[in-house]
Amino acid sequence: MANAEAVLRVFLTSYRDIVEADPLEKKLAAIAAVLVRAGLFQRAAVQVYASLYGEKLFGLAGLTPQEEEWIRTHDILPEEEYARVQQHGVRIEEVYFVPHEHLRSVLPNVDDVLLMDASRDPDDWQEGQWHPDDMLYMPLLASNGLALGNITADAPFDNRVPDEETAALLAPFVAMAACTIEQELNRRRDYLTQCFNGQFFRDEVSRRLSMRGRPLGLAFVDMNGLKAVNDDLGHEAGDRAIQATADALRALGAKLAGHLFYDPVVCRLYGDEFGLLFRPDAAVAPDEVAAAMLAHWPEDVPPAAVGVAGAEPEDDPRTLVRRAEERMYAAKRAMRPPGAGRERRASE
Repeated sequence: MANAEAVLRVFLTSYRDIVEADPLEKKLAAIAAVLVRAGLFQRAAVQVYASLYGEKLFGLAGLTPQEEEWIRTHDILPEEEYARVQQHGVRIEEVYFVPHEHLRSVLPNVDDVLLMDASRDPDDWQEGQWHPDDMLYMPLLASNGLALGNITADAPFDNRVPDEETAALLAPFVAMAACTIEQELNRRRDYLTQCFNGQFFRDEVSRRLSMRGRPLGLAFVDMNGLKAVNDDLGHEAGDRAIQATADALRALGAKLAGHLFYDPVVCRLYGDEFGLLFRPDAAVAPDEVAAAMLAHWPEDVPPAAVGVAGAEPEDDPRTLVRRAEERMYAAKRAMRPPGAGRERRASE
């Protein structure tokens, strides 16, 4: 194992780099880089689950471009695989060692891109040494025990299978990484609804548009009648209506995901306005998404107007958001007055 004092010094001096890295994806990359820079592992990957961020985020260090592309395009280590790690891995303090004979039980879809280090012949492997297909798994746990994601690493520089000494050295670093990620996620949440907030929405639209070739869709949702609720029933009733709308949007996202779009994430933008970010299905038009959202809108939730837009090649963030917002206002104008029923139509 690398000198413990030297490793701890790298961990401590790198803390500011991790905290100050922005956006979150760069923070994850900084966490992965520390494990390589400390001389512990040649390769490391940090990921945050899609259910917490809308899409899975990665921070990578020490991987080849081919390996990075494989990770970014394959659904590896989703949340349910944490249970597989616990079942098939060897727990050492707060980390799990997954030996090569159990790796495919944990990662059934893994292929040779991430396996078989070309610099080593697996036939030379001896008991107690790191086999090219072994993996170390470090769960990133929130303060309430929720799994935020994980750190995986392999190819230790000393070629030793991890032991209690290694785990004890890694434990405070993993806890710090989990705390930093949890704080970053909480900083981007709306206190009332626990949706992501407007800053997250703006940052994510920019980030996702910058990833050329990755489709992006967004729905702009505006509640109707919130002012009347506040005036007639009080702001506590208005807050409950906002919370009900947020819950309805989360439920709609889950209901329609896999049919009309993928990886939905709900954001509260302003007082009565919400945004839904998603990965669109190429076969589904934006107006179909809007119509489906309204068709499944709960009757016991305040009505809303919906405008949906998909990113086009020439779009910048302002253009895309404005197009969805304009469609929402067109839908709002097309809706009947409050006394004429609850019919709602999406814009064309």
